[in-house]
Amino acid sequence: MLKYDTPSPGVGSLLRVQSLPVDLHSGRANIAIPLYSIALKNYSYDIQLLYNSEGNKVDLPVGNVGLGWSITGGQIYRVANGMIDEVYTFNEYMDRTANTNWDQESNLNKYYNPFIYNEDYLHEPDLDEFIINIGKINASFFMYKDKEGEIQTRISSQNNSYFKVKDVKVGKIPDVLLAETEWTNAHLNKTYHPKLYIESRPVLITEITIVDSEGLTYIFGGDINSIDLSCAYSKDPDYDSHYSVYGDQIGSHSMIWDSFHSSLLATASTWHIKKIILPNQENLTFNYDKGNVNIVERFLYTDHDSIHETEEYEYNKYRLLTCTRKYINNPNDNSMLEARTKYISDLMEEYDSVTSGSISSGSPLKVYDTMRAQGLLSYPVETVVKRNGKVTSAEVMTYKLSDQFAVQDKQYKLENDVPLSDYSSFKLLNSAQYSMDNRCALEMEYLDYDSYGNPANIADKAGVKTAYIWGYKGLYPVAKVVNARNTFKSVPQYRDERTTKYVNLKYSSLSANVKSYNFYTSKAGDVEIVLAGALGFNWYVSGHLDNKAFNLVQMRSSDNMGKPWTDYQNAYTYSATFYVSAGYHTFSILSTDACKESSANVYDGDIHFSYWTRKSIAPETSGTDDVFYENFETTHLRPASFGYHSNNSCIGPYTVSLVTNPERKYVIDYQVFKNGKWEYMKHDFVNGRDSINEGVYPIDDVRVYPKDASITTYGYYPLIGLRSATNERGVTESYRYDDFSRLVSVMDNDMNVVKEYDYFYQNQSVEPELTYYNEQIRETFTRNTCDASLGEMGESIDYVVPAKKYSSTLSQEDANQKAYIDLRNNGQQYANEHAECNSNIIVSVYNPMEQDYYLTFDWGVQGSIVTDYYEIPPSRKIADTGDVLKDYEPIKVYVPRRFYRDTRVAPQDDHWAYEEPSIKSTPYAFDINYNIEYYTGHEDTYVIGGYPFAY
Repeated sequence: MLKYDTPSPGVGSLLRVQSLPVDLHSGRANIAIPLYSIALKNYSYDIQLLYNSEGNKVDLPVGNVGLGWSITGGQIYRVANGMIDEVYTFNEYMDRTANTNWDQESNLNKYYNPFIYNEDYLHEPDLDEFIINIGKINASFFMYKDKEGEIQTRISSQNNSYFKVKDVKVGKIPDVLLAETEWTNAHLNKTYHPKLYIESRPVLITEITIVDSEGLTYIFGGDINSIDLSCAYSKDPDYDSHYSVYGDQIGSHSMIWDSFHSSLLATASTWHIKKIILPNQENLTFNYDKGNVNIVERFLYTDHDSIHETEEYEYNKYRLLTCTRKYINNPNDNSMLEARTKYISDLMEEYDSVTSGSISSGSPLKVYDTMRAQGLLSYPVETVVKRNGKVTSAEVMTYKLSDQFAVQDKQYKLENDVPLSDYSSFKLLNSAQYSMDNRCALEMEYLDYDSYGNPANIADKAGVKTAYIWGYKGLYPVAKVVNARNTFKSVPQYRDERTTKYVNLKYSSLSANVKSYNFYTSKAGDVEIVLAGALGFNWYVSGHLDNKAFNLVQMRSSDNMGKPWTDYQNAYTYSATFYVSAGYHTFSILSTDACKESSANVYDGDIHFSYWTRKSIAPETSGTDDVFYENFETTHLRPASFGYHSNNSCIGPYTVSLVTNPERKYVIDYQVFKNGKWEYMKHDFVNGRDSINEGVYPIDDVRVYPKDASITTYGYYPLIGLRSATNERGVTESYRYDDFSRLVSVMDNDMNVVKEYDYFYQNQSVEPELTYYNEQIRETFTRNTCDASLGEMGESIDYVVPAKKYSSTLSQEDANQKAYIDLRNNGQQYANEHAECNSNIIVSVYNPMEQDYYLTFDWGVQGSIVTDYYEIPPSRKIADTGDVLKDYEPIKVYVPRRFYRDTRVAPQDDHWAYEEPSIKSTPYAFDINYNIEYYTGHEDTYVIGGYPFAY
């Protein structure tokens, strides 16, 4: 069952594949997920889920655990090269390197020429490759017999120093009955009972014994259940000459139909681990069943006796583990522990066996039938644990449909202190009811889910609600808030309205008009096509709407064009209407023709079509939200190259809007990077809105939650583990990992290491600590030491912190953070020392009008005129003397010193209504020379609407 409380990194993550050990021989990454460990006193054997990273072909068979994945309980797998070794090479072919006449082609001919009865060609020496994966051994090897008949091993690639093939047993594997059925031949009115057997080749490798460098002995295969067979169908060659396809006898003979025998001819391809023997003779024995039970036996040797411990694993027909039993042969303890799990597949088969009624679409139990139809058979429904046949604990999970997902609904737990002999299992009684032991009490209810199918709100048995927010594309829970629930929903709303798409018709290139246009109609209705053409032109257009043809003509020329235009005019009109269904459609122009009157200029024509479309209107909203969290990991706001225990943060203003519950009080908190460290900020969140503006200082981890709630937020290294956990006081614990995704340190809120872990093998040299270097960052700073009262304004300049100037042994973000501190501490000073102060004219602009204006200046040489725009809002009125200069506050703008051809003012909503302003320094609004040699002052005054300046 999935749990949504994020564990401490000390527990470790199940899947960590970001940094992987790699086989230096093949380049294959070693991707392994530990599933189960079988322990002896001084030895443990791990069962793992492995992935083959060398790629998957399109015809690769898919096993029980998915494409490219395999379960390793330990096995040897054969890659056959030509004929399998035991048929000729391994059992009969001896080492022929003692021959001295290899230089004679006649002697070589028999090894490469496949002529009939060439026995040596069949005895091909191309050895099979055997791939072994168990314990510390991950290698491939070849086997053969030398001249003395001794087994020799040639290791092709490996990841450890030594192992040896100790023994290989070659023999016959018993035939296996694969299928038996009853078949009636209607033509003969006879019933037959044909059988299909898996028949192994007469000589096969049945068992392989390996010894590794530590003295561990591994025995693979040994019986049919421990060997995988690859089969080829073999039809009885005599059948076709004695019987027809209908079973009619051909000719006269005494062979009865049942005496013919087709089979599957089998070759051993994989040998699974059968037994592991330790140097002290403790051992593990694995018993495989092609049916539904697997057994592992442990033999532990003590000072006085041995203990035989057994685990049995039972599976259903979908290979789902349904039962685990554990027991030992200790006379003082003969108890048996059994854990049994019921899945959706088992639940529905149980339901089908007791009732033939279908589950209707309106039934609350329809979810189970839907899950079966969707193949969701591995979802657990009930887990029951028994000791000596009595139930000690049980869990039940019910499900419901949420959007397109089948999701968990309620979890129940058995509440009983005494083992039960009368426990009643969960089952579907009929199409509308289920039954469950009445001693199972509600433990947890899953109230809401997000769009990824993750639980968003959960209530425990006491009714306390917990809200979850998921991040990293729905992979990890990033916020957990106890005593809170998000219920706000916004459902988009639309209304249908007509829209028109316009298409230009090129007169100068008629072939360019042949195009198709796809469009979507929101509902069934008319599509109206109108050929407007152009004034002074005749236009003809033919085309299709979907598969319906149209021909349109528009005559707007005053000249008499004659044929074919008179024919067009007699046959067609300028518009067409088609009724279409809702959905996608295609408007296609197949051909066009056009001509213009002699006095007309060249213009494009116009054709347009209108249809129903859907316009978004105000959404329908309901509910409220208690929780908001933003870590800026996936947003596109102005990012910094580091964050609060994360990759990114945000620079600049940030606004939070939340539809909150008016009956609750809320707080907002966040982290801000100031003075070279992250500082925690917190204040009340009121009216559902708050704006954060820390200027140039980055912010991160913005959270909103109720005052009486408890919040914890999390950061992650994706596919590695938990990176940080922050509580409601803003206190954070963070974690670091090595290249193998192992936890190496735990740090407190001030980044002090409070726990540290080292991983070394015996005689292993200490690897140097990994060093991270900052990325290059730059920011533009403006000089702020210029005298604005004299019209001086500072120019801007970039301050660059080069890459690799700073380093860190903590993380890439820590190195980037050091570079950012440099930027903030030195950027402005650098601008003040290196940027120039430009000289400007301070223009005081009086705007007594009640509208916004543009003040414009034109400058430059003819053919390359530049226009500068300044926005001039209405001036604030401060008196009522009748003198504009006394009654209004001016708007000050800084105008660069240069020669201006002219200046104008115009309302912002009407650029063409321009006028000349009154200028204090000159009676003319043109040829204004503000260069220092012509205008020694640094101020001027402009009035919009006119003013009687004295010159």
